[in-house]
Amino acid sequence: RVGVDTLTAALASFERKLVSLDSLYDRGVLPETAEAGRKMFFASGCAECHKPPYFTDDAFHRVRAPAPDESDGGLADATGRAEDRGLFRTPPLRNVAVTFPYWHDGRARTLADAIALHETPAPPRETAEIVAFLESLTDANFLGDPRFSLPPASCPAAE
Repeated sequence: RVGVDTLTAALASFERKLVSLDSLYDRGVLPETAEAGRKMFFASGCAECHKPPYFTDDAFHRVRAPAPDESDGGLADATGRAEDRGLFRTPPLRNVAVTFPYWHDGRARTLADAIALHETPAPPRETAEIVAFLESLTDANFLGDPRFSLPPASCPAAE
């Protein structure tokens, strides 16, 4: 029987199969700029919230104070607690180079823009290096796996 519970269970089961751990980073073959970005990423504290292997701690954090007129209250919208205003779950960074726009509300069009929205953004050269590192977290084999692609347009379910 199809219902919210069975649909939720089916989606959760599918998502558990979406494991992406075959990027340049995983293989230890980073280009020079990406290696510099990796060092900067870990040295600057990014990995405190974006922890390997999935580059998330799956926790809620306030990365900057919300604007007074910001209607998106973050976790507070779900809990109703004022102290949760502006808290957002740390997103995983696997395949982040292909998942734009960024930020909880899509306001960042590029990875550099997303980095700049943090409370202590990196200088431009360091931002470029961190972006190169984040791009190295892309798993081309995973992204090209036909098991996870959309059905063909000729499929009745796709209509």
